[in-house]
Amino acid sequence: MNKKLLFIAILIIIIGGGFTQVFLLKDKTNNVVGEFTLSDYQYFLDNYPSDKSVKEIDNADEAKIQAEKLWIEIFEKKEIKWEKPYNVSYDPSNKVWLVYGSLPKNYLGGVAYILIQQNGKVLAIWHEK
Repeated sequence: MNKKLLFIAILIIIIGGGFTQVFLLKDKTNNVVGEFTLSDYQYFLDNYPSDKSVKEIDNADEAKIQAEKLWIEIFEKKEIKWEKPYNVSYDPSNKVWLVYGSLPKNYLGGVAYILIQQNGKVLAIWHEK
C-alpha cells in the first residue's frame, strides 16, 4: 500500500510541476519588454506619421491590444493575425511603446510596426513588405 501511495504522490508532484512551469513560462514570455531609443526611428516618424490615438497604455499587454486594433483597421485582418506573437519595446525617457509583429520561420515578407506614446497618441504606423 505504501508503494502505491508513494507512486501517486510522485505522479501528482510531477504533473503539478509541469502545469506550474507552463503557466510561469507563459506569463514570463507575455511580459518581456525590450528597450529602444525613439530617435533611432526618426525616419519612420517623418515618413509614416499618424493622427490617430488610443487609450492610455500602462503595460506591454495593453500596447499589443491597442496596436492590433489599429493594424486591423488599417491593414488586412488576415495579414495581421499571421504576425503573432507581437513584440514590445519601451523607451522610458520618451514614454513611447514600440510594437511590431513577427513572422513564422521561413516566411517571407514584412511586419506591422507602431509607435505609441504612453498617453495614447500614435506617432507612426507602418508595415514593411
